[in-house]
Amino acid sequence: MNKELLWQFLKDIPTGMVVTYTDCANVLGNPNLRRYVGHLLHNNPSPDTIPCYKVVNSKGRLAPNFAFGGKDSQRKLLEAEGIVINNDFVNLPEYRYVPILETDRLKIRQIVKKDMVALKEILQDEKTMYAYLHAFSDEEVNIWYKNQLRRYKEDGFGLWAVCLKDDDFMIGQCGLTKQKTPNGEVIEVGYLFNRKYWHNGYATEAAKAVMEYGFKKGYDEIYSIIRDNNYSSLNVAKRNGLDEVGKMDKFYYGEVLPHLIYRRKNK
Repeated sequence: MNKELLWQFLKDIPTGMVVTYTDCANVLGNPNLRRYVGHLLHNNPSPDTIPCYKVVNSKGRLAPNFAFGGKDSQRKLLEAEGIVINNDFVNLPEYRYVPILETDRLKIRQIVKKDMVALKEILQDEKTMYAYLHAFSDEEVNIWYKNQLRRYKEDGFGLWAVCLKDDDFMIGQCGLTKQKTPNGEVIEVGYLFNRKYWHNGYATEAAKAVMEYGFKKGYDEIYSIIRDNNYSSLNVAKRNGLDEVGKMDKFYYGEVLPHLIYRRKNK
């Protein structure tokens, strides 16, 4: 069993996030190895570089007997990274590191609380949000964020954070969501990027990888539903092999917004 896989996984956890013993066991190839993971962490060969303090139990609880200084030491290390702890528990939906996939240039993971600054940069920029007719308020950003957490829990997917490989700052969102169309519910690949990072091919790269992820999960068709004047998103869909298959209207802020329906089938 390659312990180095576990050590590297822990080193790769971004600042402000935690993982569970089960997450670590999965890295070793068996979710039942939680106790073995605990044994390995207790004998961490390099606690200064391998951050075992980032591991909590399946409910987010700190280690009652943290091997390197006790529970208070683990708390202080996590709080120093901005993680809020209540009664010895970390709120896992807001702080858990859940990597989804990687591309040549990008890392895609679940959105967490520390991404709120980056999320506001995206959702509160009028030019980025022109397809939504307005920049979001703080309350609307919070609703968007909580909606993704709900999707992760209920659907197993949602819009994920897209980060450059050399930096964990979220430059955009891309993922799968359930959407209603005139012909029923479909799985859509969606993407929305910080305007500072447009025209670099990141949306195309991320959306292509997410579609392949969806196909591997067993979905036979993946859609994109795009405003008819959102030419950048339309071009992303076309570059990734989606074909126009229909039209629909969405009603938003009292206006009728024509959308085009694109689809790609799994070959």
